[in-house]
Amino acid sequence: MAEDFGAGKSLRATDYVSSSVAELEVVREEFVNAARLVQERSEERDRMVAALREVSERLELAQEAGGLGSFERNLLTGEIQWSTSQEMLYGLSPGSFAKTYDAWTHLVHPDDVAAVEAAQRTSVETMSPLITEFRIVRPDGEIRWMATQARVFVDETGKPSRLVGVNIDITARKKAEEALKEADRRKDEFLAMLGHELRNPLGVINTSIELLRWEEPLDSTLTELRAVMERQVEHMSRLLDDLLDVSRINRGQIRLKKESCNYSQTVRETAEDFRRQLEDTGLELIVDVPDRPLWIMGDRT
Repeated sequence: MAEDFGAGKSLRATDYVSSSVAELEVVREEFVNAARLVQERSEERDRMVAALREVSERLELAQEAGGLGSFERNLLTGEIQWSTSQEMLYGLSPGSFAKTYDAWTHLVHPDDVAAVEAAQRTSVETMSPLITEFRIVRPDGEIRWMATQARVFVDETGKPSRLVGVNIDITARKKAEEALKEADRRKDEFLAMLGHELRNPLGVINTSIELLRWEEPLDSTLTELRAVMERQVEHMSRLLDDLLDVSRINRGQIRLKKESCNYSQTVRETAEDFRRQLEDTGLELIVDVPDRPLWIMGDRT
């Protein structure tokens, strides 16, 4: 009896140990699986971090090659994050930007700060894109032109929280624009001088034509030539008036001097002005206009 009891007790101990070992094996397997999962996720995270770093490096390289810089301004805290290429645009060494709004405005040209701040306020208040141009002053004193494009993003409550955008150095474009303006200014000066210089010989020609009026009656050919000269001098005078008006030339506009004109007479006079040239080339000019006046409002030139 005692032996049976001892045997049963030994059997239960063996079963207990076996059960415990099985449970430990299950726990061990769970730990192994958990460790494997952690390792897999850690490796996946490392791959994602590496991929993100590669994308970031490529983006930074593209920004540097294109003269671009990116920024993000936290509208709630005022903190500003700059890309490395953005710091380079402003003449700063990588990582040296203080990340504050005051640090940025300190780099903006004093004459442009108010306008840039107003543009930013309008963009945030109206939730519209920020598009503006302004000058910066680098630490070495060099002045550069920047063009900014940015968008406003909101938080979960709909409140504007971030201003994200890019800057591009447009100094070369601004210099080219200034060079074109200077070229236009010199061109206008030249045209003005040319107009005044051409008036002098025209005045002499016009005086000579007037003197011919006091001479003895001329034959029909000379009378015709004098009429052609009068019309051409008048035409040249009108063209010079347009030439001297620099503002109209810059706008690509020619002012029309509207007046009552006899269309029939204008056509006949124009034809006579070019008849001799056409006949010299063997062409015949035929003009067919009514004898009666055809009055219109227009510029005779």
